[in-house]
Amino acid sequence: MGLRRKDIDLAKRAISINPAHAKNRGRVRLIEMNDIAFDVCKELFVIAEGKGSIRPDHYVFPFRVSKSNRYDPSRCCQTFKTAWSKMLKAAKIKKLRLYDLRHTAITRLCEDPNTPEEVIESIAGHMTHKMKKRYSHIRTEARRAAIARLLPARVHSYAKAKPDGAGQNPNVLTNRNVIDLVKSGLPEAIIAAKVTKTGGRFDTSTDALKGLKATGVPDAVILAMVQA
Repeated sequence: MGLRRKDIDLAKRAISINPAHAKNRGRVRLIEMNDIAFDVCKELFVIAEGKGSIRPDHYVFPFRVSKSNRYDPSRCCQTFKTAWSKMLKAAKIKKLRLYDLRHTAITRLCEDPNTPEEVIESIAGHMTHKMKKRYSHIRTEARRAAIARLLPARVHSYAKAKPDGAGQNPNVLTNRNVIDLVKSGLPEAIIAAKVTKTGGRFDTSTDALKGLKATGVPDAVILAMVQA
């Protein structure tokens, strides 16, 4: 609510959380924008201009004067409650808090074992000890799943290295191969069919299945791997 026009740098694709409106000093930070956030901010500027927000120090969510259609861009709005309720209704979502967006974003970052913890904290800002403890558990599960995904590939590589190579099929799939096929954009039906026909050395432990789900492998493909 406290964002000013000068806090949003479209050229650098970044948003500055200013000290005056940060929840605490630990939340003062620079957040880079992805493509969706960049497009939203461009549209937000247009809407804000229609409400009189044109100067660098004007707020992009200006204060609405009483129940009129007049706005004071030198003051920021005090709540998103009405707008948030309308958004949930339009999206047919019964219950979702604004804070849940932050929690979900941090959780998804933590689920990626390739994202360093210091990067997560620089994006999220200050996190309490309780929050760190909760997210640490998520990180542990993500790392465990990542290690589990490595095992089938290593076993397969050792088997291929055997001098005689007896009984080994170089076309046998592993968890890593399936993940690569999913990332390539192939339809899940085709990937599931290939898994069923070819078979493979799949790690279907609980942690490995969680890892497959976290990397976006469709349920139909995971089922085919379990049944292979």
